Amino acid sequence: MLRQTLLTARAQVFKHGLSVANRGFSYLTLLRPKRRFTSGILMEQLALKLDSELGFVNQVLRETTPNKEYENALRSFTIHENPLLNYIAATKELENERIRITVPVYSARASYTDRNIVKQNDEGEEKNGESDELSYFQQSIPTYVQITNNEGTLICSLILNKDEILFDSLLYDQNKDSSVASTDLAQALRKSSKYRGRKANKLPDLLKSSLLAYLEENEITAQVIRALISRIWRKENLSYKSWLENILRYVLFQDPSKSAS
Repeated sequence: MLRQTLLTARAQVFKHGLSVANRGFSYLTLLRPKRRFTSGILMEQLALKLDSELGFVNQVLRETTPNKEYENALRSFTIHENPLLNYIAATKELENERIRITVPVYSARASYTDRNIVKQNDEGEEKNGESDELSYFQQSIPTYVQITNNEGTLICSLILNKDEILFDSLLYDQNKDSSVASTDLAQALRKSSKYRGRKANKLPDLLKSSLLAYLEENEITAQVIRALISRIWRKENLSYKSWLENILRYVLFQDPSKSAS
């Protein structure tokens, strides 16, 4: 599996150094003529670890391409994907309703690593019996749906369980222009003082199935949510890559006079 291959590659880099990675590109190679280490070997070791992690992330981004089936599910939506904002949104205008689906950038990488301990087989290769990281993301990131009409706004927090949509919470706001219908829906739902109904898992099954049928009628399906989460997973990796690059540049180009003061 892709996850197993990438974990093996990263482990080799950390154990043996950059030479075994065979990545063909190293930020250290690019910046080595200009680097000025101010803290000796420890600073250089930090730069090496940052560089090897960058190689791992680049490999993930190269080998993970958008799923065409998922992307086709988004054809009826307008996608809003601003690199400076920590979410991706899909919107659609109907005759009497406005639909907005928002997925926040959220990294579940740490909890994925903690839950899915990498083991080695008899040949020394790392293996993982669980699904890959993207599948884990798809079942752990909440998706927020707003449906607004003249009566107000219905806000749903949804979770994917394989190919099934589960209600996490459900809120109705009579004021269609209230602050609760903002882009930061996670915060809005947490801070809202309004009655939010019973816990979703306590609602009658017939009511939940009717609510899901209503969402599906508006093309809010498991495939649409999966497509948006796949995009947010890639967006998070790109943000993580930029974060690593910024720290590496800071390490490589520190001003010795400032460090010594």
